[in-house]
Amino acid sequence: MKEVTILGAYGGANVGDEYILISILQAIRRRVKSVTVSAGLQVEPTSSWRAWYVAEGLRVALPIRTFRFLANVLISPLLIVGGGQLLGGGHQRKGLIYYALIALLRRCISRPTILVGVGVGDLTSALDRCFIRLLAICSSEVYVRDIHSYSEMLKIHPSRKIQKFADAVFSQDTKSVAKIADISIKNPTIIFVVHPLDDPSKVAAMIAEVICVVRSCCEADIILLHHDLRDWNDSAVSNLVKEKDMAVSVVQPQSLQEVDAIYNSADFVITMRMHPILLGLIHQKKVLVLAHSKKIVQAAEELELQNILVNGRIDRELVAMELQDFEPSKLSLELFSRRRVEANKMFDFIVGKYF
Repeated sequence: MKEVTILGAYGGANVGDEYILISILQAIRRRVKSVTVSAGLQVEPTSSWRAWYVAEGLRVALPIRTFRFLANVLISPLLIVGGGQLLGGGHQRKGLIYYALIALLRRCISRPTILVGVGVGDLTSALDRCFIRLLAICSSEVYVRDIHSYSEMLKIHPSRKIQKFADAVFSQDTKSVAKIADISIKNPTIIFVVHPLDDPSKVAAMIAEVICVVRSCCEADIILLHHDLRDWNDSAVSNLVKEKDMAVSVVQPQSLQEVDAIYNSADFVITMRMHPILLGLIHQKKVLVLAHSKKIVQAAEELELQNILVNGRIDRELVAMELQDFEPSKLSLELFSRRRVEANKMFDFIVGKYF
């Protein structure tokens, strides 16, 4: 096989999705060097992200706008659909219908489609469940990314081809030492990554409370890092936090090299999202979790990480206690290392079936 097409929520808007993309790409290239890889994007990338795709040797296009690319998607020898909460329903329904119909058409012409590292959200609509079931039926293999997604997918389509995939434990091993523009790092640095939920003011209040505890314990540079540029609520949360603490830096990364540089230079990660947990541990940083959903609670429990959100309230004493020591948990790093090895083996196993 000399050609493969990857579709997903790519385009530089969501950091975690881009790491899933690079992991798939590297797994393919470990098996075969001379392969043409095309990536279909959901959003128009900035010039920085587009330059990164070119440097990685990817042919990129916005498939919904590019009919020629869409034709190539349909007849490509292998289609990989991966990244993020593609199967979330609701405001993501357009994408869900798009992927399901493509998988259906490809099945009609006997072309394999596989789902890799996808997440399944909390679904309330029967229509969403119907299209997810159609997508699963028409796909050759389905690898979902966490325990919650796995159980949800089995409810929708109980099948042996549904398998749990170690959640995007990225195979990328390079760490950038690039400087971060406009950020002077002198004090211990703490990264906050928020998830907007439904109420930015509620999230901002929680983050501001944690920052207040941090300020009372130590002098630290604090970075609010945006992981999802598609969600205006991330900016809304950042603006509300900065109203209370002007010393907070807000960063919207323009490449994975910049993301790596930020995590590499940090001392501490406090997050409401999944992928910052993984990135923090990749860079061997101490990670605290604001677990607001079942998925994040499960991830914290699996990796033996402290959850500072107890019964919907910030545990200020726990935060202060954890800030006394910036060394990451050896147990968490060991558990994560095992998961990462498992994920790399899974990537190679999946790709090895087709190359």
